[in-house]
Amino acid sequence: MNGINRRELLALSLACAAAQPLLAQTNYPNKTIRMIVPFAAGGSVDMMGRALTAAISPVLGVPMVIENRGGAGGIPAVSIVASAPPDGHTLLVGSIGPVAIAPAVFSKVPFDPVKNLAPVALIAKSPYLLVSSRHLPATNLRELIALMKQKPGEFNFASAGAGGPDHLAAEQFKRMAGVDAKHIPFKGAAAPLTEIGAGRIHFFFVSPLPAIPLVEAGLIRALAVTGSTRSAAMPNIPTVAETIPGYDVVGWYGMFAPGGTPPEIVNRLNQVFNTAIATPELQGILRKAGLDPVALSAEDFGKLVANDVQVFGKLAREAGVTAD
Repeated sequence: MNGINRRELLALSLACAAAQPLLAQTNYPNKTIRMIVPFAAGGSVDMMGRALTAAISPVLGVPMVIENRGGAGGIPAVSIVASAPPDGHTLLVGSIGPVAIAPAVFSKVPFDPVKNLAPVALIAKSPYLLVSSRHLPATNLRELIALMKQKPGEFNFASAGAGGPDHLAAEQFKRMAGVDAKHIPFKGAAAPLTEIGAGRIHFFFVSPLPAIPLVEAGLIRALAVTGSTRSAAMPNIPTVAETIPGYDVVGWYGMFAPGGTPPEIVNRLNQVFNTAIATPELQGILRKAGLDPVALSAEDFGKLVANDVQVFGKLAREAGVTAD
């Protein structure tokens, strides 16, 4: 999201102002809104949060401040929102890792993502990009699977951290493709991408943003994206499901309030966020980061979250994945 500029944010703010009448009927909000980001400043999630606050703060008529609370798998950040007063003045820029996966892979998590968080709005879905070493003779996913079956025990894969969504995406791939590979965890995506380029790591399910420049430079190969349908941001790259029917592992980013937040506040915030998501300005910002903007009702977003808590919990248990 490095392409965000003031002109884009101004246009986005003006477009969202049309939602103002939706909030005029109540005294909410009546003070500064805290937006908790479970990652460090400068990353894609932080940039997303700042784009949203710049657009929505004028609509709500109150200041919105970003608080970066990175570390520990995002658990401290989620915990702040889960335990905050349920009045709509503390929000979380949540993602699939801290919200849906962390409770399955960490032994001590002080919140229940279904009971202690109120899903407000889905912002975007984030398919992972399966990249491989250009030093391998396999040039597509089908050839990679065949090569792994011919040479069992000789392959490895990276993750940006044990127990993260990219790790579980790879575990699901292994199970559904009937292949095996050694897991090599790193801290972040930069180092494994370097290792992929050097041929010391064979494949990696990675967020698109840091990988696309290396793919375009010919340093690594992009084999597939992980959604059930092709990504609008990367339409020329086939899906894993085109080779392994039924494979569908997709990350997401969305807004959450504390559990117990009144439905009228949740629904009004949902309308405002969905208005922002529909603007060409925000859609352009998100697609620059390899994300697919998606608007859902608060109820449907809640169903998505609850389903992923169950699906990834089951996968983590069956694969023996932990992050402690």
